[in-house]
Amino acid sequence: MSVKKEESEDSSETLARSVKKGAVWTFLGRLLVFLMNIGGSIVMARLLEPEDFGVFGIALLFTGLATRFGNIGFGLALVQRESIEDAHVSSLFVVNFFLFSIIAALLMWLSPEIGSYFDSPKAGEALFVLAFLFFLKPFSSVARALLQREMAFKSTAIAGSLQHFLGVLSAISLAWYGFGFWSLVYAELVGASVSLVVLMTYAKWRPRFFYHHKAMKDLYAFGIAIFFKRILAYGGDKADFIIIGKYLGAAPLGFYEKAYNLMNMTIKELGDKMEPVLFRAFSKIQNDRGRILAAYNKVLLTFSLISYPIFFGLASVAPPFISLLYGEKWIPSVIPLQIMCLSGILRLHLKVTSIVMNAMGKVKVEAWIRTVAFVLLIVGCWIGSQWGIIGVASAATIVSGILSIATTLYFGRLTQLSYLTLMRPQAAPFIASVFMYGMVLLFQNWFSGPKGSYSFLALFLSVAVGIITYIGAFFVLRPAP
Repeated sequence: MSVKKEESEDSSETLARSVKKGAVWTFLGRLLVFLMNIGGSIVMARLLEPEDFGVFGIALLFTGLATRFGNIGFGLALVQRESIEDAHVSSLFVVNFFLFSIIAALLMWLSPEIGSYFDSPKAGEALFVLAFLFFLKPFSSVARALLQREMAFKSTAIAGSLQHFLGVLSAISLAWYGFGFWSLVYAELVGASVSLVVLMTYAKWRPRFFYHHKAMKDLYAFGIAIFFKRILAYGGDKADFIIIGKYLGAAPLGFYEKAYNLMNMTIKELGDKMEPVLFRAFSKIQNDRGRILAAYNKVLLTFSLISYPIFFGLASVAPPFISLLYGEKWIPSVIPLQIMCLSGILRLHLKVTSIVMNAMGKVKVEAWIRTVAFVLLIVGCWIGSQWGIIGVASAATIVSGILSIATTLYFGRLTQLSYLTLMRPQAAPFIASVFMYGMVLLFQNWFSGPKGSYSFLALFLSVAVGIITYIGAFFVLRPAP
């Protein structure tokens, strides 16, 4: 065996160990966060009104969009590059510092107008306070990118867990004492401050105000492409929120946001938070088509194994789940949640494909696809709003399907594989989950009491039936990998 081949195998084994270790720490961290989020969500839903979540949701629309404008994508470019120097890091910090400071000032200035546009002065007040988050982001974003580059995911997992724990604890405490929507706002500030301290400590990085134009140019091309893609992706995720907030009001937005957040929790905790691990790993093998396809199939199968039964299971038990855990006042969220669970399957598949394409440097075509999807979403949600939040949820799900299919077809062209071949890893989890869904509905129909009455026993048994059915069905259908 040649020295070169031995080095290649050692490198592969080292990367595999790093990915597995990063995945384990990320998974454990996100599992803890998931449990805190679901528990906190239930408690907060009992303490606050739908309108409070709607007010906070309007403010988050603009802080989320502003974050995309501030990050641009240079941080991800720092992770993707094969080698970096101190000049890259310090230049990125200087650019981020000025961008985020300008964004914070703009949000404060525009907050009254935004509140007026949505006929919700409270949303404008919340946005003004949340703008202070952007003075922290230049520091945390660079520290996080450095940790991601070193695949130090234990550190980011600890930061994320502490951020959510103290954020949830703050929100519940403030809501208990009657702070209303302000409890959600102040909790964001507490969580972000804690995360910043932890990330800076683990990264052992101290900011320097040194800008080197040539070093920054190294990050421009990839960063700008990621920026446009992220803006379009965020627009695609939030256009429905904007239309509901404008045309239907804060209370319907609160119901819609609750349904969306329950659906999106799986994507956020599995897809979004595993993205740093996967992006860095795929970036290291971006020129090896065979390894990329093998890894893509494994990741897609793993994500499908976990997420499909969650989405189908949540759709099947949505009525008793919402009624018993969140309260009767949240019943309008049930049907949108069931519709969005189908959207969740499409979004998670798109997430995996997008990560791999970004790591390969193929960002521009995906940005064009998302541009078309964004236009379709705006038109579809505007038309769907005539039928309330159910119509908007249906329109968003249809557009998610179009976007997922188009992106996968393009990825198929890159890899010279057919659409069905790329979708094959999901077949067994999908069939097993559909079978599980049907069995849970049959059980509920047989076990249920008077119409509209639910019990914790029935909910618990429905979940148990779903788990047993899914495991049994998947064991029969289990794929070779």
